[in-house]
Amino acid sequence: GECPQSDKTAIRAEAEARKDITFGEFIKTRYAPYAESHLEDGKTALGRIKRNFGFLYNRELSGITSWSIESWRTKRLRSGISKSTVNRDINSLRGALTKAVKWKHIDHHPLSELDSIKVDKKRKPRYLSDTEREALQHAITSAPDYLQAMVSIGLNTGLRRGELFHLEWSDIDFSTKTVTIRGEGAKSGQTRHIPLNATVLHCLNWWRDKARPSHLLFANRKDEPYDNVKRSWASLIKAAGIERFRFHDMRHDFASRLVMQGVPLNTVRDLLGHASIETTLIYAHLAPDTKARAVSVLDDTAAIHGHIREAKTDA
Repeated sequence: GECPQSDKTAIRAEAEARKDITFGEFIKTRYAPYAESHLEDGKTALGRIKRNFGFLYNRELSGITSWSIESWRTKRLRSGISKSTVNRDINSLRGALTKAVKWKHIDHHPLSELDSIKVDKKRKPRYLSDTEREALQHAITSAPDYLQAMVSIGLNTGLRRGELFHLEWSDIDFSTKTVTIRGEGAKSGQTRHIPLNATVLHCLNWWRDKARPSHLLFANRKDEPYDNVKRSWASLIKAAGIERFRFHDMRHDFASRLVMQGVPLNTVRDLLGHASIETTLIYAHLAPDTKARAVSVLDDTAAIHGHIREAKTDA
């Protein structure tokens, strides 16, 4: 008693409706709800997409091409943005478009033939020299109280910026002298526990008396986590006379100092919350005399060959 053709027509109409949508509509009505509820860094990814690819919002999904993104990438690189940052920005877009294909809003992934830029994964990490560390310690005394606390904690725990900004007092256990980084707020999605040294414990007790009442360690005037400290950080680094040292580099400094003091790489990996030891290997070259000790085991063999050559000469 029903027309089978009408069902097919309705299915086709629904499919066409899914494709007749702009990138902006897709992000706001489809992808954003998914990302916020399913992705660990959903809000960060959405922020990257809005900040970098807003020019695509009025374009139909099917109108996004690899050439348009390649052109955008070229301009970003020429402006001085690092390759790794550009890769992360494009990957956030790539993830959204992958869902667009899966949900049948588009038939083909427009970035399927756009390869990521090759990046040196074993680049030298930026850390403070003894002179720079002394200059920073001198300059920090004139910085705002909250920044003094952030820097002290950051340099001695290696927390990521987001982890530091979202710390709650309940994450601090003064009895066991540890801080817990909850999995839902960690990049890896895994909870980890970091011991607190005497410097951090002293700082926390000092900051507890000065901080505004809040469940957060660092709450802004709206009792919300900070989203950046760019101005105060820039002023601090300038006052210290330090060049090319980002807020995130405190994490590199933490790891570098540990490795230079002989702490095993796997322990450093655990403290940093790296999912893979591969990421931690950028600090491997800082281990004291590790490579020298490795090749020294061949000294006996080299001596044997030396004796052989001497014996032949005498003969």
